[in-house]
Amino acid sequence: MEPIEFIYATFIRTTPEKLWEALTNGDFSEKYWMGFRIELELKEGGSVRIIPPSNPEVYGDHAGKVLVCEPLRKLTYSFVTKDTPGSREKAGQPLPCHLRTHPHGRIRQTSPHPREFAA
Repeated sequence: MEPIEFIYATFIRTTPEKLWEALTNGDFSEKYWMGFRIELELKEGGSVRIIPPSNPEVYGDHAGKVLVCEPLRKLTYSFVTKDTPGSREKAGQPLPCHLRTHPHGRIRQTSPHPREFAA
């Protein structure tokens, strides 16, 4: 795995349950990820798919594995991008998401990213 280049962090005014649902629910991802739908088997070793809204020949279909699943605390998965036909598949990097409860009804979500995802 590549060294970590930066850590994306954000504070969200919500509950751990609502944020977990947002990160793992396909209906939510379709609404907020420009139509892309996530499908997860919420267990270590479970499957991950990120399905494009339309035109899979343009957007590709991405599949991978759940590496860590600690409900309401941590979700890490990897996937291989399969962009357009003719483009090579890119090796899947783990994408971790850590959730911590903070005062005043806020959740801190952090996601360390290697150089490949920093650009």
